[in-house]
Amino acid sequence: MSANWGGRSAYGPANPLVDNSYIKRPANDHAVIQLGSAPSSFNFKLISVVTEADQRELPFRLDASASVPAWRFARSATDPSASIIVIPLPWGATIQFPIPSQWIAVYGAAAEMAPMHFILDDSAADGSMLDQEALRMQLATDMPNWSDVRRLYEDGIDLPPPAVGATPLEHSRGSFDHARA
Repeated sequence: MSANWGGRSAYGPANPLVDNSYIKRPANDHAVIQLGSAPSSFNFKLISVVTEADQRELPFRLDASASVPAWRFARSATDPSASIIVIPLPWGATIQFPIPSQWIAVYGAAAEMAPMHFILDDSAADGSMLDQEALRMQLATDMPNWSDVRRLYEDGIDLPPPAVGATPLEHSRGSFDHARA
């Protein structure tokens, strides 16, 4: 089994909202994730774990809204507007740059906004998983009759697309068996 050696954090439901959790209030058209602190990079993706078999990656978009399923950094736990800096250009146009904050506003289907938990996952594939895939391909070449391959990955969502269909792929919950509640 390949475990993800860093770069993944789970956020379970909480009421009231506290660090490293999320809340979806019935009256709101969005969920709010409250991180322990603002992230230092944008090199991650947000996954809504509706069920272990139904994990949905949501895109980052500054225009995320009830009609645009996505996520964005928010100004605060109570203000879901985009955390951005707007730079006016001399000819009248503007450029908007996202500013990472401690809060993430999530928009989407009801199940996506109130999942078992959310995962912030480093966008880079885990090195141990890539090493195992290289070994799998080498074994297939060196030992053509080798067929008893089991791929059990915690970070399978980061697997390069050409490798996904090569052999059956199983998902491991790994360290998220006890996602924060």
